[in-house]
Amino acid sequence: MENENKTQGTPEEVRTPEEVSDQTRQYLQALEKQKENSVPRSQYDATVAELNTLREYVLEGKELPNESSESEVILTDEQLAKKASDLLNKDHSDIGFVEDLLELRDEMIRAGYPDPADRSPIPGMGITVDPVEAQQVHDKVCTVLKESAEYAEGDNSAFMNELGRRTEKTIYDAAIANKKRK
Repeated sequence: MENENKTQGTPEEVRTPEEVSDQTRQYLQALEKQKENSVPRSQYDATVAELNTLREYVLEGKELPNESSESEVILTDEQLAKKASDLLNKDHSDIGFVEDLLELRDEMIRAGYPDPADRSPIPGMGITVDPVEAQQVHDKVCTVLKESAEYAEGDNSAFMNELGRRTEKTIYDAAIANKKRK
């Protein structure tokens, strides 16, 4: 009998099942909150290592390595030629052609070739254009094409509608300017 009283404890320590289940629930909720605000140990260790590396660069006054240049793959001349050939010989929707064309343009520029959109001065036409101004125009055209393709999310009709909407004003302005010249 005496042993039984010792294991049960004093009356102040005895809890009802409801109290125990409430405490357990609260404990489990506290653990869940802690899990939500935690990261896996491997992720934590990787972040600490990265911060230590960055700290070393700052303390030693070194420049940080350019991560994007390491991950970029530059295509060879043969790969670029194949990509260009595929572009011209493959059946494309309008949006597919534009997406592939813009991708080829980016690859060529990354490989060190001049912008393929740049065709100024126009050979045999005697027309010269300011190269900086021409590049701005080419970049704007490519940006409008890219944004129209992104807007369309693969839908060719949506692409053509968006491209028309984005270029209509430009074409109209050019026609008015041309009419005023005459």
